[in-house]
Amino acid sequence: MNIIAIDTETTGLNPAEDEIIQFSAVDMMGHELADFLIKPIYHERWDAAEKIKC
Repeated sequence: MNIIAIDTETTGLNPAEDEIIQFSAVDMMGHELADFLIKPIYHERWDAAEKIKC
């Protein structure tokens, strides 16, 4: 079985209004399959999203 982990970064938490700005994927061995930035169309800043801590 092959497992792929996908991660996204967004301009906020509202799926109706916010945009994906980064997409990444790695396989179960930690090999990077994809990692790219996406230029947002409708947002110039995302201050509230930057304040979220993990």
